[in-house]
Amino acid sequence: MLALRCAEYQCFMKRGLLSADLAKYTGKLRSPRWTGADLSKDIVQIGSKPGLAGYQDTVRYIYTLFDQPVDASALQPTVPAPKTSLVLSPCPSTIGEYVAGLWDYCRTREDTTFAAMYAFTHYWMADIGNGNGWHGFPLRAVDREGDIVSWHIIWRQAWYLAIIAQLTSMSPIIFSAFLAGVLQ
Repeated sequence: MLALRCAEYQCFMKRGLLSADLAKYTGKLRSPRWTGADLSKDIVQIGSKPGLAGYQDTVRYIYTLFDQPVDASALQPTVPAPKTSLVLSPCPSTIGEYVAGLWDYCRTREDTTFAAMYAFTHYWMADIGNGNGWHGFPLRAVDREGDIVSWHIIWRQAWYLAIIAQLTSMSPIIFSAFLAGVLQ
């Protein structure tokens, strides 16, 4: 979600480089209230509907963006509602009410659809955890491209190999310096 949020920001900030036809769609993901930009008023922001309907519109849009079939469990979460929430007080008793309330909370406080979804996923993670496979930072690669965690693991391996190679090649020198110091 952070990558989508950053990509939307870049498209919005560089909308002057877009064709006039494409530039008018920058308001599709951004609320005009905080931008100061002259966004088209005839385009409705994705996710601007209140409650569960706005959340579901956003989820459908993200799946469409990646040309994937919509997962029914993403539209209608089936995990139990949390007993307490960081932002919702009192915490709703059903998961549908929880999702609707959390979406409304995030949508009213964020200026873009993806920023609202980014906040939504983090509050979800804090309140519910990794229920339904949602995780803010995946620990497992889905394909051969990998993710940031696997990238760090690769570099950590290279670092350890470099240290071992240095110690192996330098050990006779270190040992002879030690002996020279002791025997003096």
